[in-house]
Amino acid sequence: MPTNERRCWQATKKPDIRADEWAAVVGGQRKNQTLKGETDASATLLPFKFMGANMAISKQQIAGSIKKAAITYKQELLDRNILVVFGDASKPQIKEMLFEIFNFEHLTGVVSKIKAKDSKKLFFDKAVVGNLSINDFEVNKNGTSEIKSIVIEQAVMLAHTAKRIGDYNNLRPKLEADSLTGTSKWCIAFRDTGSRYLRPCSLLNDDIKNNTSNSQPILAVFRRKRNISNGRYSEITCIGKDINMPRLAATIDKLYPELLARTLYGLEKNPNMKNPTADPYIAVEYKLSDGVCTKIAELYTGTKADCDRLIQSYSEDKPPPKIELYQLTDSESEQSKQLIEAISSGTGAPTEDMYTKTYEYSFFKSDDKDWCTKKLQEAYSRFTADLPNDFHGRKLGTGDVIVIDKHPFVLSGVKLKRVPTFFKAKVQEKSMDTAEKAISDDKTTDKAKLNPQKHKR
Repeated sequence: MPTNERRCWQATKKPDIRADEWAAVVGGQRKNQTLKGETDASATLLPFKFMGANMAISKQQIAGSIKKAAITYKQELLDRNILVVFGDASKPQIKEMLFEIFNFEHLTGVVSKIKAKDSKKLFFDKAVVGNLSINDFEVNKNGTSEIKSIVIEQAVMLAHTAKRIGDYNNLRPKLEADSLTGTSKWCIAFRDTGSRYLRPCSLLNDDIKNNTSNSQPILAVFRRKRNISNGRYSEITCIGKDINMPRLAATIDKLYPELLARTLYGLEKNPNMKNPTADPYIAVEYKLSDGVCTKIAELYTGTKADCDRLIQSYSEDKPPPKIELYQLTDSESEQSKQLIEAISSGTGAPTEDMYTKTYEYSFFKSDDKDWCTKKLQEAYSRFTADLPNDFHGRKLGTGDVIVIDKHPFVLSGVKLKRVPTFFKAKVQEKSMDTAEKAISDDKTTDKAKLNPQKHKR
C-alpha cells in the first residue's frame, strides 16, 4: 500500500456507487480534473481504501455533499421529532428521535475549523446557504469523511426511506451508540441521553444488519414539528410493505394514546393510475375516533415528492390552496336555465346559493408569472377531457364556476370570467400577482387557452 494512502475500515462487498459521480480511481483522469503537472488545492484528491477498491474523493466533493445534505436536513429533520414504529404490527414498539442543528456535524465525519462559541450552528448555516468552504473543515485521517460523504444525502431522507431499526451490537471500538436505523446501504447511530428522544451521533456507510444485534422491520414513520402545540404526530412519512395503515394507527393509538393526532395525513399507491410517471401516489387524510382509524378523503394525486410536500403542509397547519368546482344544484330548473342564458349573454352573474361544490383538489403555486392561467387551463382540461376517477359531477359547461385559491371564475362557452360576487360574503381580495391580474374582472381567457388537453396530474 502506498505510504500516502490512508488506512481505514474495509468490507468485502463491492461499492454500489458510480465512480464518475462520487470518486476517481487513483491514477485515473476524471472529466474537468486538473491535468497532471498542475495543482489545485480545492480539488486535491484524498485517496482511501473503500470496500476493497482504491478510491479518491476530493475535499470539494465532500463539501458539495455536505451542502446538499444540509439543505435536506433543514427541510426534513431540523427541529422535528421522528416516531419510528417497528416490530410486530399487532403489538408494535416505538422509538422517538429529535434532530437539532448541532447534530448535523456528527453525520458529516469532518472536523470543523470554525472557531466560535456556536461553531456547530455556523457550520450548518454556512452549509445550508452554500458558503461552506473547504477551508472550514478538515477531513478525518481514518477516511470516514470520504466514506460518509457517499451516503449522507440518502441518510438525511431517513423519515421516508429507513427500513430497519435495532440495538447497537458494539462491534465498532470507536463508536458509542445505543440504537441504529437505516437500510442495507447506510445507517444513522443514536445515543440515549436519558430523555424521551434519541439523538443522532454518527453515520455509517454500511448495512444496518452488520451493526445491530436484533434489527427489526420498520412498520411506519411519523413526523411532527418540535414546537407543535398538542405534541402529537399527524404526518405519516413512511409505511412498511403490506401494512394496513388505518389498522396500525388504531393499534398505536390504543397502546400509546398520547402519541397520534386525531387527524393523520399519509400517502397510498394509486390503484387507478393512468400515467405511472405522473400520478403513482395519492395523499390521503385519516380520522382517529373511538379506537378506529378511517380514511376520509383523498387530497391529491401525483408524484411521491408532491404528495409528501402536500402531506407535510397539511400536518403543519399550512394546507396548500385548492381548486374547487361548483355546479348548479338543479341545472334543469327554469331558474337555472335563465341564469345560464344571462351568463352567456353577459347580463347575469352566478351566486353561491344556486350551486353545490362537486369537486376540489389541492395544487401548488409556482414561481411562473402565468401560474393562474395555467391552473385554470388545467382545471378546464380535468373537468372536460380527463375526468378524475372519483368525480361524480357533470362535465364542465356554461354556468359552472371554478374557484382557484378562493377566486371564482364562471365559464361562458369557452371563456372564463372572474366573478368576485359569487360567494355570499365577498372574499377579502388578496394582493393579486401579475398572473391573476391577467385574468381580472374585465378580462377573459381566449378560446385557444381553453382547448381541452389531456390533464397531467
